[in-house]
Amino acid sequence: MAKIKIGFYPYTYARVSAMKGSLIPRGEYAKLLKMGLNEITKYLEEKQYKKEIDEMATSYKGVELIEAALRKNLERTLNKLRRISNEGMKHLLDVYLRKWDVHNLKTIIRGIHSKIPKQETERLFVVAGAHNEEYYKKLLEKETVEDVIDILKDNELKKAYAESKIFGVENYLDSKYYEEVLDVASKLKNQGKEFAQFLKKEIDVLNIMTIIRMKKLGVKPAEIKKNLFTKNTTVKEEVLDKLLAKETPEEIIKTMIKSRILVKKLPEADYMTIELELRRRLYEEAMLLLHQHPLTVDVMLGYMFTKETEVRNLQILIKGKQLGLEEDLIQRGLVMGGTNA
Repeated sequence: MAKIKIGFYPYTYARVSAMKGSLIPRGEYAKLLKMGLNEITKYLEEKQYKKEIDEMATSYKGVELIEAALRKNLERTLNKLRRISNEGMKHLLDVYLRKWDVHNLKTIIRGIHSKIPKQETERLFVVAGAHNEEYYKKLLEKETVEDVIDILKDNELKKAYAESKIFGVENYLDSKYYEEVLDVASKLKNQGKEFAQFLKKEIDVLNIMTIIRMKKLGVKPAEIKKNLFTKNTTVKEEVLDKLLAKETPEEIIKTMIKSRILVKKLPEADYMTIELELRRRLYEEAMLLLHQHPLTVDVMLGYMFTKETEVRNLQILIKGKQLGLEEDLIQRGLVMGGTNA
């Protein structure tokens, strides 16, 4: 197996270190929680989202304006990272950023399946992977999910749809992506080791969240296991088997603490709290990459993940405001360092 060696590119690392200064500090979310939508829009205009808000203001208003600006800003940020990278780093970024190709394909398939207006589906695209916007627009023009799958020319995908419909398609796309990510992670050496370890932990979180979500739907453990990644990850297969055998959130939390996936009891014993704690711990890992390894490729991954988390937090915050949710409930859904309680 050929190892992947990443060169030393101080210019790129310096640019990313400068970009991290534009991330919204954790303490600012307390202020945002007390703002109305107009105030939040003004706040974001004073940050790095002004260009996108100004551009989108001709087509969108209110919550839709902020959501569109957030997606466009994320898209541009991720593409900028690729532009400022040398060839060695671009290979890693290309693999990692294919997650957005998966996101766009799943969005298209859900939209066609649920007969969502094409314009609404198109708004959700984040064009930061291997394909351009026109590619996705052409797929979105298709009338049926089968038509989209035919264009993709993937027999395994066709089989997954025949067996499990939309769920089968989404699981297959995720599986194919993470198999490639794990393959790349296994070939990284030297400064890429921390990068590889983080990718493995991201897949660990995906595994546990898959267990939790499918248990909520009443899926049997044997069926759930078919959807898990059990090779080359940090949480071993026997631990996943123990989690699969548990029936309640309380039992799952106890097993996670015994297995050192969690280090303490959670404020509430429910599936949502488990998911948020897993996301929070992954975020803290990303922050370590961002701040402790400033002259390695780890700063790239750390920045990408924290930027994606920032956009997700802002999306949750503005949607909560739109729905009139209490501040405490909105705050619970935000992922930051420390606790989410």
